[in-house]
Amino acid sequence: MMDIDLGGLFEFIINWLTEHLGGFFDGISAVISAVLEAGKALLFLPHPFLLIVILAAIAWVAAGRGVAIFTLIGMYVIYNMDLWIEMLETLSLVIAAVL
Repeated sequence: MMDIDLGGLFEFIINWLTEHLGGFFDGISAVISAVLEAGKALLFLPHPFLLIVILAAIAWVAAGRGVAIFTLIGMYVIYNMDLWIEMLETLSLVIAAVL
């Protein structure tokens, strides 16, 4: 049976891409970082309780009253568990990934 060195092949490809297209990847990284920072700044702008109400209103429009109530309670629980900052950072990552 023939052995195929996939690890070596991928290492060669990644090294070549890094060497020849490093500036391109740096540009992509800069754009993604800017989008993430802008998203975090936007999410941190309103008071947490106001953002909870805004998210619940969006949930109401998008999915109905039940989801809005669940969102309201869930966001309040996250706030009370002192996980608000972590939740906003994760939410900004998800929003940036979707965009």
